[in-house]
Amino acid sequence: MLKCIFSGDKSHLEAYAWALSEHRAQHKHGSALSDPAEVLAALSDSDNSGVLILYDNDRNAIGGAAIANGVVMGLFAQSGYGSEVVKCAIACGGRELDCFDGFLPGYYSRFGFVEYDRMANWVAGEPDVVYMRLHASAVQHALSAIAGAFSYS
Repeated sequence: MLKCIFSGDKSHLEAYAWALSEHRAQHKHGSALSDPAEVLAALSDSDNSGVLILYDNDRNAIGGAAIANGVVMGLFAQSGYGSEVVKCAIACGGRELDCFDGFLPGYYSRFGFVEYDRMANWVAGEPDVVYMRLHASAVQHALSAIAGAFSYS
């Protein structure tokens, strides 16, 4: 069973930042991921925040995300574990996120997220930034669908 740990403890924040940095360096789209320092700075400005790290049975970090006041940031996952990280983020209070247009808005819509705004990319010719919110009617369905899928700490 996968284990999802959500915490604001300093050691957990450091583990998340390290895992995100590693994923940015190793993934072909890593440069599109949030900068760990920026994510940690956003968390320090929030009263209700923490990071989640999803571990496999061997205690390898296979994904993670930061959540500040319900906004999911810096979500990353090893191939094949994206849906588990999104579900874990929802279970830990994630209700909004932003992403680049293309594959991700459709992917996140499978979990009940809907677009509520978009902004032109600051780099000409690059995809728009899409802002998404978990639809109110999808929250309970999403939580029911993931019940028992993870162990939590």
